[in-house]
Amino acid sequence: MARAKEKPQRGVTFEDVWAALLKTDKQIAEMGKRMDATDKKWEESNRRWDESNRRLAEDHKQWEESNRRWEESNRKWGELSNSIGDLTEALIASRLWEKFEGYPYNFKRAYLDVQIFDDENEQVGEIDILLSNTKWVMPVEVKRKLKVGDIEHHRKRMELMQKYPPAEAKGKKMLGAVAGGFVSKESRNAAFAAGFFVIELTGENVALCPPPAGFKPKEW
Repeated sequence: MARAKEKPQRGVTFEDVWAALLKTDKQIAEMGKRMDATDKKWEESNRRWDESNRRLAEDHKQWEESNRRWEESNRKWGELSNSIGDLTEALIASRLWEKFEGYPYNFKRAYLDVQIFDDENEQVGEIDILLSNTKWVMPVEVKRKLKVGDIEHHRKRMELMQKYPPAEAKGKKMLGAVAGGFVSKESRNAAFAAGFFVIELTGENVALCPPPAGFKPKEW
């Protein structure tokens, strides 16, 4: 039986190579377009990132400026409050002992900013004004605006002074007083209830507030 003739194999022609090159070029072109699109997206992302960083930097700068202004305002307010407080204290301290002439205390001296030290020589308190004579001392707490809470603080301060008396107070009886540029009715009542005298700055004058009937100053 005769064998079938095999088909002759066709070699790679120029047309085949050219078609392959065209296909490769097309694929390369498409890849280039994709890469260009990716580059554009990347550039846009970088631009947005840079813009976000720029805005964050501006926000941070504005925050720092706001914080600086806030601190400056606090500093100025603190200085103003201290100045007003010092002025209030100075006005009240001026010849304060004269306000007690109707009482048997005969105060003749006044000391400002008297510090209280414990047994380890650590400062544990301070008295704004200390009136004194040979028998009595009267620590006076001065506030621009006297609040109810200031009364309790001064009571604790009196206990500290009783435990750790400054040199001027040793061996003497103690009375207490509170003073303010403004004293509310609640603060005044709380002070009297604690046994404190109450002093108020009214305009340029310093006045001893009239105590209620039956008021008896507390002695420490």
